[in-house]
Amino acid sequence: MQNVNVRAAVSTDYEQWLPLWESYLQFYHTDVPTRVTEATWDRITTQGGDHQCAVSEDEAGRMTGFVIYLFHRSSWAATWNCLIEDLFVSEAARGLGVARQLLDKAFQEADVRECYRTYWQTEETNKRAQRLYETVATRAAVVQYRR
Repeated sequence: MQNVNVRAAVSTDYEQWLPLWESYLQFYHTDVPTRVTEATWDRITTQGGDHQCAVSEDEAGRMTGFVIYLFHRSSWAATWNCLIEDLFVSEAARGLGVARQLLDKAFQEADVRECYRTYWQTEETNKRAQRLYETVATRAAVVQYRR
């Protein structure tokens, strides 16, 4: 596992974060309007906002990945749930343990809040990510519906 610096995103990270975000959207064959991307960035860099974002940097200070997560109340517990909404690592940094370190950062924040559950989803075809996920969590037996 490569040791990377994982830290909270700050507003000045936008220029390095944006290409990673665009690659992430491309990976999922989706596009979001610029105003949504800007709103997302605002939510993750506003103190006390509803979204949190951690970024990873290599030894040269280049951003190599990000994880976006948010906390919401649970109807099954007196505490919070943590939803890891987005996780992405650049192609050059894949296989080096960066995704695991980003997940660990989200897990640490969830532990601080004593979250009842930390959860996320991925495409059925994303087998590479699933290999990692199955080492840190249990696959849920739920079916997701969308409207």
